[in-house]
Amino acid sequence: MKTLLVLYTEPFSPTIQELVKHLETTEASVHPAPFNPQWLETGVLESEHLASKEFEGIVLCCPEHQLQYMMEGLSSSFAFPIWWWSKEARFDLNLCYKPTGILTSSMSPAELKWSLALGAANFRKILRSKEQIKKLEDKLEGRKLIDRAKGILAETLGMKEEEAFRYLRSLSMKERKSMAAICTVIINTYGPLLDSSRHIE
Repeated sequence: MKTLLVLYTEPFSPTIQELVKHLETTEASVHPAPFNPQWLETGVLESEHLASKEFEGIVLCCPEHQLQYMMEGLSSSFAFPIWWWSKEARFDLNLCYKPTGILTSSMSPAELKWSLALGAANFRKILRSKEQIKKLEDKLEGRKLIDRAKGILAETLGMKEEEAFRYLRSLSMKERKSMAAICTVIINTYGPLLDSSRHIE
C-alpha cells in the first residue's frame, strides 16, 4: 500500500499527527484530511491538497457511532479499500457496510503492513468477483432476450428456433450491434403488438 488517505473527524484531531506517524512506519505515503460530509454527496474529494493525489486506500478515524454513515457514503462513492482506525479495545461492527479491515495503535509496524496488504488483496478479489457476477448476470439476461426474440420471430414469421437464431446473429453482424441490442429492438417493437393481438383473440 503506497498511498493512504486518512479521513478523520473532530474527536481524532488532537492525535492525528501521532496516528499518521504510526501509519508511516509501514512505508506508506500518508495524507491526512478532515472529513467533509459533502464528499458523500458529490463523490469527489474536493480539497486542493487532495485533488492531485491518487490514493490506493482510505483509513477512517472516527468513533464507532459515525462509522456506518461514513462507510455507507464512501463505499457507494469511491472504489477504494477502507480501513477503520479504532481507538477502542472493544467494538461491535454490526454494520451493513463493513470496513476492509481494522487497525489499532497496539499493532506493530509489521502487523500494520500485513493488515494493509491483505486487506487490499481481499478488496481486489471482491471487485473481481463482483465483475464476474455482473458478466454472468448480463449473459443470462442476454440469453433471455434472445429466447424472447426467437419466440417472436417464430410466431410472426414461422421461423424455427435455429433459423431464428441465425437470423438474429446475421442481423447483429450486419448492423454491428450486439445480439442483446437487436433482440431488445425486436421485443420492444413486436412484443406489444403480439400481446395486443392475443388479448383481442
